[in-house]
Amino acid sequence: MADKLRFALSVLVAFLLLGLFAAHANAAEAVEAESQATGAGPQIVSPAGRIVIPGDMKIVTEKGPNDHLSSELEVWRVSKGQLVLKVWQARLDSGNLTTATLDGGSFEAGVDSLHPWTRYAIRARHGTARGFTEWGLSL
Repeated sequence: MADKLRFALSVLVAFLLLGLFAAHANAAEAVEAESQATGAGPQIVSPAGRIVIPGDMKIVTEKGPNDHLSSELEVWRVSKGQLVLKVWQARLDSGNLTTATLDGGSFEAGVDSLHPWTRYAIRARHGTARGFTEWGLSL
């Protein structure tokens, strides 16, 4: 009787361990699927290169995924190839989700305009029901 009980317990423990391993594998697959679902950041279509006429600047990204719900856009001051200060941001959550002008966002960090001949970078990411893409960056 004791041998049958030990055998039954060992079978039960084996099934529990298999269940834990399967649950862990499913969780890892879900994280990987989420990462693939949100994807790489969008390409910045415009402006290309340096921003020379800030007042007329329009930021355009490539089209988002099929379930594109929003976009976040940022302008950063750049020094020696590094982002050093976020000076402007916008969140687009209705209408055109791929295009913004400076009037459609807000300046930050005591900055009230972009200055000609200053180096800036633009970052953008698209939001979906599954989360945000990675940041796309244009230096």
